[in-house]
Amino acid sequence: MPNKKRTERIFDLIRWLNENKSTGIQKKTIIDEYEINEKTFLRDVDFLQKTFPNIITYDKDYNILSGFIKLDYDTLKKLDDNLNQELSDKINIFNKLSNKNEIPYVVNIPDATEISLKKEDLSKILEAIFNREKINIYYHKNENKEKLICYPLFFSYFPSNWYLFVITEKYPKGAIKLKLDRIAKIENILIDNSKFIVHNYNEIKDLILSEVKESKNIFNDFTHSETPIKVTANFFISKEYLKGSLPQNSKITLAKENKEVLNITLPFTSYMEAQMFFNKWLGHFSIIGPKYFREKYINDLEEYLDMI
Repeated sequence: MPNKKRTERIFDLIRWLNENKSTGIQKKTIIDEYEINEKTFLRDVDFLQKTFPNIITYDKDYNILSGFIKLDYDTLKKLDDNLNQELSDKINIFNKLSNKNEIPYVVNIPDATEISLKKEDLSKILEAIFNREKINIYYHKNENKEKLICYPLFFSYFPSNWYLFVITEKYPKGAIKLKLDRIAKIENILIDNSKFIVHNYNEIKDLILSEVKESKNIFNDFTHSETPIKVTANFFISKEYLKGSLPQNSKITLAKENKEVLNITLPFTSYMEAQMFFNKWLGHFSIIGPKYFREKYINDLEEYLDMI
């Protein structure tokens, strides 16, 4: 049952639990059935346990989800009301401010119910965007929780994940992207003792908005802290295969020594963006320059192979 929306998936899962109430269902079975990742699975479990306290149980030792000794009309009605209200509330929070004030809050909104933030935190972020105010964001990074004082700009959806773009003191000329499912808490700043002030908020927001809309992947660097690079490479592959994956403003010519080889100059915002692009086409290209990029890329590949 791949690609099911959350509401539909939750209903399926409850009926499935009812059919297997004597044994429960293995986590791996659920993940494989719905083609979801572990974080999505745990979010679904968390939602079910909050919606039905003391009814749904998840055994972390044996990775078994169980519950619903009896599935009756009242139970289904309660779930239906909760899910529909959650979806309605989150869509209304976006639309209320966006429609009234014509301020861009969201870039590409495929499914509001997949947003993992609490309604209260979502409202705080949107109010801060509207008022151009700083907020505190507690963010999980590398198993640690860090506090970020930042100006939120807008939300954006890239395949599989929602992100919040924010201006921080470390990167005042651009924005960093935060995965919504790693945001632990949002706080309004009541007393501001920070010297961090962004005077060109609108200018930065317009710049990052245009870059995100043009971007083809989330690995682009939007902080404007790295010097952009241009990489030239020969590609031993048809132009048709590359169509749609090349960065904006790439220049394609035929190699002088072999007219069947494509010579392409590709602009990237950062080394990571370039690395991710070339990783997808390993075996189909030869990097010509710049020399420092070629050497670093080859060195990184050798390190990865050693790890394998």
